[in-house]
Amino acid sequence: MNTCQSFDAYYRPIARPIAFDALDGTYHVITPNTQQSQLLMDAIVQSRSDTCALPNVISFNQWLERCYLFSSGDGLTPISAYQQLLHWHHVITTTAQSMSSTHHWQLAQQYQSQYQQDARRGVPSTLSADPHYQQCYQAYRDELAHHGLIDHVTLARDAQDLISIPADLRMVFCGFDALAIPLKKIIESVPATQLFCFLPNDQSTTPTISTVDHERQQRDYLIEYCQAHLRDPTSGSLGLIVAQSSDDRRLLGPIRQLLQRPHGHSDGCHISSAISSSLASQPMARTLIELLDFFAEPSNARCIKLLQSPVLQHPDIPCSAYHMFCQSLQDIALSLWPRHAHFSQHAPDPIDRIASYCRHLMTAVPQPSGTWLFWQTWFKDTLQSLLKHYRATSSDAHDVLRQCVQAISEQPCPPSLPPSISYQAWLEATKRYLDRCLYRPRALSRIRVLIWSQALDIPHDQLIVLSHHADHWPPRSNEQGTTDTSSFWQHILRQLAQHCRRLRFIRLAFDDQQQPLLPAAATAHLPNEHIPITHALSADQAEQCVQMPVTAYGKAIADDERSISTSVIDAYSQCHAQGFIQHRLHIRQPLSNQYGITSADIGTLVHEALAAVDNVCSDQLPDREVIDDAISDLLQRHRCCRYLTDGQRMILQTHITRVLNEWLAYRLEAHQSDSITHSQHEVALEQTLFGVQFNVRVDRIDYYADGQCRIIDYKTGMTNRASWLQDPPQSLQMIIYALCFPKTTAIAFASLHPDQFGYSGYGSGNDLPGIKPLSEILLSDDTDHEKTYNSWPIQRALWEKSIGRLVTHYRDGAMHKNPIQGVTTCQYCQLQSACRLYETPSTERLS
Repeated sequence: MNTCQSFDAYYRPIARPIAFDALDGTYHVITPNTQQSQLLMDAIVQSRSDTCALPNVISFNQWLERCYLFSSGDGLTPISAYQQLLHWHHVITTTAQSMSSTHHWQLAQQYQSQYQQDARRGVPSTLSADPHYQQCYQAYRDELAHHGLIDHVTLARDAQDLISIPADLRMVFCGFDALAIPLKKIIESVPATQLFCFLPNDQSTTPTISTVDHERQQRDYLIEYCQAHLRDPTSGSLGLIVAQSSDDRRLLGPIRQLLQRPHGHSDGCHISSAISSSLASQPMARTLIELLDFFAEPSNARCIKLLQSPVLQHPDIPCSAYHMFCQSLQDIALSLWPRHAHFSQHAPDPIDRIASYCRHLMTAVPQPSGTWLFWQTWFKDTLQSLLKHYRATSSDAHDVLRQCVQAISEQPCPPSLPPSISYQAWLEATKRYLDRCLYRPRALSRIRVLIWSQALDIPHDQLIVLSHHADHWPPRSNEQGTTDTSSFWQHILRQLAQHCRRLRFIRLAFDDQQQPLLPAAATAHLPNEHIPITHALSADQAEQCVQMPVTAYGKAIADDERSISTSVIDAYSQCHAQGFIQHRLHIRQPLSNQYGITSADIGTLVHEALAAVDNVCSDQLPDREVIDDAISDLLQRHRCCRYLTDGQRMILQTHITRVLNEWLAYRLEAHQSDSITHSQHEVALEQTLFGVQFNVRVDRIDYYADGQCRIIDYKTGMTNRASWLQDPPQSLQMIIYALCFPKTTAIAFASLHPDQFGYSGYGSGNDLPGIKPLSEILLSDDTDHEKTYNSWPIQRALWEKSIGRLVTHYRDGAMHKNPIQGVTTCQYCQLQSACRLYETPSTERLS
């Protein structure tokens, strides 16, 4: 088994040291990736007070491409990592046509990552022997050769034969963690007189470990520490190192909200993240994407949303004018806007200017098809005309706009697209590209959140390593199939200590469940000090927590509360407090305005169309004309479609028709040996169970000759039947349906989701594909010779017991705070303002 070798331990003995401030234009600083080079360049710019030439900071792959283009004469064109992904996606789409589009992209990313890791290690992995991977790998290599392309993996592997490094080039390799085989070969081929490394920080001290009892205590200490750091103008830069990128959101979210407020400085925002975030996640980029979506499908709601965006508003027109304009037209179809009085020549100013802008916005819809270059040119021209009055409110917003325009203008054409493409095809490719482009902030903030590999050779005055206990450190290595040795991580931590004036570790003593946490092995020898409980929030900043009554029960239900839907008991199964607050106190999250067709609307349309055309007992498919007429009539009369244009109705009809045809073909095959006699759609029933009346409406019931039945519920999203067998069960809608119909012998979802197509449920027998007999499920295994299996009567009795207990809690007014999955349930509850289970009262926090 391979072991990791620290790059620092290998490189420093052979490289010549150089001070960070001594870098000039004759040096090439080479980092692992583009984001690392951007971070380092930001640090260099901010540390310079003179106007001397700056070094050339570049990523390793870009450096390889430049060296290759400088020295090669074979005519091959280097391609970026994203272009490699496009070619992998193309060959996988060709070789695995039965997969969904999502699976194509996932497999392309997996194969590209595996291809790069095999090259770094020099040893093939287990996946490399997979026949499909081998087939795609060969097709990928053939496609590159056919188009005259070369990727950076080949450049790095064959660098000694493909590139020649100029003799006067001074190189500083920095920021690398483990030593990859291709990188080692390149360094060995370069004379030692051309290799340099950064000097250690002379003011570095021995690292220390601070122990805190809980994560909340760690967060409060960091808030206080960061506030003191910002108050001192001479404190320099502070780096907060997290083990994994997910820790940034979970641990540092409250810190980020507090420190993004101005603290008397001119730079405003003081904390930012170096962890990868896509360009598409930035607010400015989302506005541009909404603008491009509007050109694809113009609608009333989208136009109003764009007009309310500051990006598209004229700086001389007050916001109240835009608000009044949008309020007047919100109930009018977009095609009828030009007939409104606002669009007449007698409209007052500034309404006439807003109307003129809307005319320009609505006439900017592109032609049906064009080349890739045509759409890029059209985008730049259209954006320039629409945003000519925009004035960025901050340098960051202007920088995001610049990066978006540059990314869209320079994005490569995917090899799978034909020469002439539609606007929709160009739009989908553009959105995928923006989602994969990294956002690089304009400047380095005084406080920065990084992962450990990003902090290597990036100068900071102070570094704090968070949650440095054995569960997090050492973090999982980037190299799969390698063994992280103690010496490897000792080299990494030593390198971090050498490039800052102070390195500090914070170790948690206990986890969320009060279990003790062991110290990280690499730093267990360091001296340990305990941080006392701190209070970063002062009394005037502390939020007032609303305390629930001491009793765990409210008032019992009244007579008008005895008629309920299945969602009431479903909420109680998640948490008694959630059910009480939502359905007894009627405190719920306000519904956001939904524009256009939602996923729930599409599910309703699909189900109503199936109810109109699908005769489950028939062994023949309905005529195509019958399906088209039923869907067309449905889209004309349904309330969610009343504001759609003819083009939108046509697109929606095409989508629903395709889903219905696929399901009807599947249903015909799945029911070949089915023994039902008839079927009913949309069955409504009022049934009394455990003292309350349930109002249910079942999507479909299939009846057998002996009177027994099978309940089917159509779903256009993903489903999970395993939640029905939990203790207590979850997703109780189908379970309550089964109890309301005593002769039920099977319940199942009819999933129309492309990644989960078909039936999925449980029953007393195996009558349909996807409906698993409960008799195959093992309940207990008490001895080696006797096993107890489940059955429909046993499971029904368990369900009756669970539902009866929940209904009793509802009737008695139970309001316990008992989330079924702890904090995970509370994240999706959206009732924290009324419950506040995980908050400590302000009186306790300040005592």
